Amino acid sequence: MCRSPRWHVTAEDGVRQVATVADLANKPHCGDGAVAALAGLRAAMSTAVRLRAAGLEFVVAPSGEPVVELGGDHALSVFPVVDGTPGHFGQPMTADDAVLVREVLARLHTTGVDAPPCPIDLPAPRTGGPWSDGPYAEQARRLVHDHAGVIRERFE
Repeated sequence: MCRSPRWHVTAEDGVRQVATVADLANKPHCGDGAVAALAGLRAAMSTAVRLRAAGLEFVVAPSGEPVVELGGDHALSVFPVVDGTPGHFGQPMTADDAVLVREVLARLHTTGVDAPPCPIDLPAPRTGGPWSDGPYAEQARRLVHDHAGVIRERFE
């Protein structure tokens, strides 16, 4: 997993924020190479800003300019600090948490925003064999397989 370095910073007005610096040369999920990764990161962060502005209070969007280029291979984004207790990947969810996740996902996927196009050239999904990366991997593979054409259209 690629994680960007992050720093806790405090603005002059006392607002706590988190600054992250993305290594664009190592962000293949945003695009192949630094130029494409910067475009992909800008599209993703701009979409987050629009989703937050559309009323999705659970979307943590960058403050100010979503992405600031710091030279050829790096970019800065600054986010508000969100108080809370983080979970851990793979930990069991309570029934109440599962309901909340479904509600959040439903709101996310039914909120229309004017999002920038995704510049990422996605490879064809590998759907020929089973996926074993988690408890829902195989169900996800079948859904991607059955709807690959629609998924690809959404990114064009």
